[in-house]
Amino acid sequence: MSEPTPEPTPTPPAPPAPEPKPTETVEFWKQKAREQEARAKANAEKATKFDEFEAASKTEAQKLAERADSAERTATETAAKLARFEVAAEKGIPIELAPRLQGSTKEELLADADVLLTQVGQTAPKPPTLDGGARKPPSGGTDMNALIRQTAGLSK
Repeated sequence: MSEPTPEPTPTPPAPPAPEPKPTETVEFWKQKAREQEARAKANAEKATKFDEFEAASKTEAQKLAERADSAERTATETAAKLARFEVAAEKGIPIELAPRLQGSTKEELLADADVLLTQVGQTAPKPPTLDGGARKPPSGGTDMNALIRQTAGLSK
């Protein structure tokens, strides 16, 4: 006797895929981004209007104080820049390296200039002479005739 073959049991159908949550969809986040952009634009317009209102409501004294602060800040920055360039010229540092100098006083700038010169491998040049450079004194005398003879090659 042969054994009966068992009939295959049908497999149950797969459960349907769960619906994604609204927060998991791309469309949801696109909509949120659009809402945030609209809100940011509205806030930017309000901020501009607030700044205009605030500027209009300032007193004349406040406006003058702000201008004075700005002028003082500019003057301080300009004085520091001038001091750097003066020290650079005095020490013979190339103009491109002048902004690199650090310090708040002239002494600090001079010390930093010496450090910079040693790092670059230069020594401070000697100040130029007013006569165009070192000249040898005339050997044939100091009167004009002796100088003319020497120049012409007729010295005795």
